[in-house]
Amino acid sequence: MEPKASHKDQRLRHNAQIAIEEALAADGDPIFDGLMIREVLPGHGNALVVLISGAEDESHQQDAQVALDESSGWLRAEVASTLQRRRVPELTFRVLPPGKASP
Repeated sequence: MEPKASHKDQRLRHNAQIAIEEALAADGDPIFDGLMIREVLPGHGNALVVLISGAEDESHQQDAQVALDESSGWLRAEVASTLQRRRVPELTFRVLPPGKASP
């Protein structure tokens, strides 16, 4: 059985999700249109795994994955600005297949 996340960890993931959502919305890149963060999970070490749904088809899923991977540094900086923390988690994005709302 996995230990329950602390309130601090839950708040970190929630605030990171909000920062990423706001940054993607402000970016205006149409590749991000319709994508939604389903969940932010703890990753290895100091990392967060961001699960994204809403891809229209397999091509959109692949294009969105590439765009998010290329934007991860910028999105991490946006999270850092929002969280105002010395140590900001690494971000890993996983775009779920079309029609799949959870892992």
